Amino acid sequence: MNNSNKIPNSGALIPGFNAADDYTKYHERLLGDQIRNDKFRQAIAQAVKSGDIVIDIGAGSGILSLFAVEAGADIVYAVELDPKILAIAKQKVKEKETADKIKFIQANFLELSPYDIPQKADVIISETIGTVGFEEGILTLFQSAKKFMKPQAVFIPAELSMFAAPIYMHPRLERELVSCKAALPVSNIQLNQLSKTQKEGFDFLAAPKKIADIDLYKYKSPSIKSTHEFKIAIGGELCGICCWFEAHLDEHIILTNSPAHPMLHWPQTFFKSPFKFKLEKEDSLGVTFKLLSEEKYTLFIFDLMRNSIKTARITGMFMH
Repeated sequence: MNNSNKIPNSGALIPGFNAADDYTKYHERLLGDQIRNDKFRQAIAQAVKSGDIVIDIGAGSGILSLFAVEAGADIVYAVELDPKILAIAKQKVKEKETADKIKFIQANFLELSPYDIPQKADVIISETIGTVGFEEGILTLFQSAKKFMKPQAVFIPAELSMFAAPIYMHPRLERELVSCKAALPVSNIQLNQLSKTQKEGFDFLAAPKKIADIDLYKYKSPSIKSTHEFKIAIGGELCGICCWFEAHLDEHIILTNSPAHPMLHWPQTFFKSPFKFKLEKEDSLGVTFKLLSEEKYTLFIFDLMRNSIKTARITGMFMH
């Protein structure tokens, strides 16, 4: 465990995360997510015109860059931080006839200047979408991307939303999740994902609500704050908050990892309450949600009010 895992303004540490469970395997899962790939391909085909300049932020395996070339892009600047993944992407692209249209840049996108990408972009693509949408720093990345774009440039995704619901968790599932075993003030949300087989291990205590809805082109802040009231429909012990995303790749194409939709490679994420408390049917659960996105981390805070009385604070973090 190193200092990069220290919680800001605290001496506490969060559990380490093993390079996204081997970053190469993670990208293999991305390539195997046919729903995700098809929707991005459709959105890119709609947005990219012949002769366009495209920037692909966090290009990974290069599949979205290839979709942009296929749609008619003249040049795609594919920016990827990880040199191992970039080497794999270069090798895959090398096999294509249009390989010369993709210019790979191994760098942290936030550290690039307009000298590094000499042409303004018509379309900017970034699949830096986490399990709850915002944890991979997409707000910060898209703010930085604005200096590289033409006035009427298109973002993919265009809009990103986050949904939440209070949940009761069955004891078996509690025993499986790392967050339920660790007594830490801030949990590493990378370790608290709810897989397809675990969906039956929790129940919603109230109907889900949209707690963030961001137009990525217009939004100018790396932070989000919103307040919501959940009317408890099923009495039970609150264990935490379950969250997921909805991404509008364009006006018509929507990608979501909602538990009500077919399973993507993205699971849902569980934010564990520091202690359980009982909620009765018709109780009111107030939730004030705050998000802060910095270059090195994204911090999530949920302040819970049971029948107007402050009850608990849930905090989660994603290290970039």
